[in-house]
Amino acid sequence: MAPAKAVPAQLDADVRALARRLAGVAGERSRVVQSSWWSERMLGWAMSHPSFRTELFRFVDVFPATTGDADVLCHLDEYFAGPDVPRVLDLGLEVADHLPFGSAAAASIARRNISRVAGQFIIGSDPADAVGGLERLWRTGSAFTVDLLGEKTITEEEADAYASRVSALLRVLASASERWPADGHLEADDLGPLARVNVSVKPTALASRFSPLTRVEGLAQAKDRLRPILRLARELGAY
Repeated sequence: MAPAKAVPAQLDADVRALARRLAGVAGERSRVVQSSWWSERMLGWAMSHPSFRTELFRFVDVFPATTGDADVLCHLDEYFAGPDVPRVLDLGLEVADHLPFGSAAAASIARRNISRVAGQFIIGSDPADAVGGLERLWRTGSAFTVDLLGEKTITEEEADAYASRVSALLRVLASASERWPADGHLEADDLGPLARVNVSVKPTALASRFSPLTRVEGLAQAKDRLRPILRLARELGAY
């Protein structure tokens, strides 16, 4: 019997490296079926790719207003058509166009995973639901500003509805915040007192004609709806 030949050092190192990689993949495969794995990867990609991060947060913003699987898939196609989209998402959108029930599956996956991602940025489904999370932030020494999710306003009815939602949010948060403990670091800065309740308002959501060609009319519409909101905020001690 011929004596066994010695394994070259480089080949031995490569084999060992491959073995370690396979062992790691085996552990990783068990996580792939977990939705948390996808949301973690999605957020990780977003943090390192600014253009994708912008589109992801835009999609999270509009997601609650989508009306069904077809609408979800349409928004996915519109928002994630750029070059910085993770390959796994890009392939998923391509496959959805060629498989039976592909669109429904893609929309279903998007709903589940975007809901997980959104859960890290959305404090509640309505003002009352948000109170608990905001109070926890306050008690741990963090201030906040609250933004209502939704797409750009198209009709006057939508503009009125948005203004009403902002007013309702102010009332609920102002009432709830009265029971929160005092915190000198959060309630004042070097310029003076700070409101406990801070709400961010989208001017474009207060007008149906907020566009370059109708900017004068759009600004007038937005101002008409914004003034009562500002008066209410002043009355409630909010900002």
